Amino acid sequence: MLIIFGIVFLILVVIYLLRERKNNTRMQQVYLEDALKYIFNREESGHLATMEGIKGTLAVSNRQNHELIQQLQQNKLIMLSEEGLRLTGDGRQLSMEIVRAHRIWETFLERETDLPLHQIHQYADRQEHTTRGAKVEAMAAHLGFPTVDPHGDPIPEMGKMAPEPHRQNLNDWEIGKEGRIAHIEDEPISVAKEIFKKGFRVDDAVRVLERSEGNIRLEHLGKEHHLNSVSAQNIHLTEAPSVTGEALKTLDDLKQGEEARIRALSKRIQGLSRRRLLDLGFTPGVPVQKVLISAFGGDPTVYRVRGAKIALRKHQAKQIFIQ
Repeated sequence: MLIIFGIVFLILVVIYLLRERKNNTRMQQVYLEDALKYIFNREESGHLATMEGIKGTLAVSNRQNHELIQQLQQNKLIMLSEEGLRLTGDGRQLSMEIVRAHRIWETFLERETDLPLHQIHQYADRQEHTTRGAKVEAMAAHLGFPTVDPHGDPIPEMGKMAPEPHRQNLNDWEIGKEGRIAHIEDEPISVAKEIFKKGFRVDDAVRVLERSEGNIRLEHLGKEHHLNSVSAQNIHLTEAPSVTGEALKTLDDLKQGEEARIRALSKRIQGLSRRRLLDLGFTPGVPVQKVLISAFGGDPTVYRVRGAKIALRKHQAKQIFIQ
């Protein structure tokens, strides 16, 4: 009996050690890829990464940091110089694969789930290390091969990085001039959460109305908002395209009995809400008619689409454009 118990105990020890070894190997891969991504992001911003920068970003010890740098060198992924760390050709290629996986995952999470926008970065950080190659390309095809992620960052394609448009920080934007949100930084999370909670999204038009010390008053989607300079630092703008012709009309603009064709769904409808509307038949080119307005302030309102009657809230109807 003791012999059997001893054998079982040894088997359990071996299983535990093998599992720990596998976990350690996986964590080492995560650290290496996170270091590569940090170096890549620094290069993209026009700067070189440093060993101290990697140590602080990854929160590793001096010994772990030196081992990481040494392994990246041995794998010929980076080069060391007096100015800092540079990616080799192979290092840059691998870095872009990691960044592509991360940004495809962020786009997928925004469009296909109801995960809050300020949380998708963290989740994508975990998935980028396990999803590569055919899996990433299948996700990209499902999403229609997006070129930018929900934060406005370009998605690398075929080993190439699309050039970023000229951006200017909201703190430096000219008062009275309309701009378009081109990028919302996703870190720190607490700041990103506040920005997304106020309704700011990439591609939204904004206009700075007033700037006082530490605060900005601006117009966004017909409403006034106040942001402190710390939050504004996370928002970057580009020139807003000139608008010609009529403003886009929505289902909410229809009168009872009127019919129109759906032009598009607003980009602000994402995740399960977008999927539900598409499944109900609210797709581009489909005729839709406003058939019944609620006596309680017109909310909800009933529309006929594809032969079925569907009740929508005002805020939903205002996000479906018609022609």
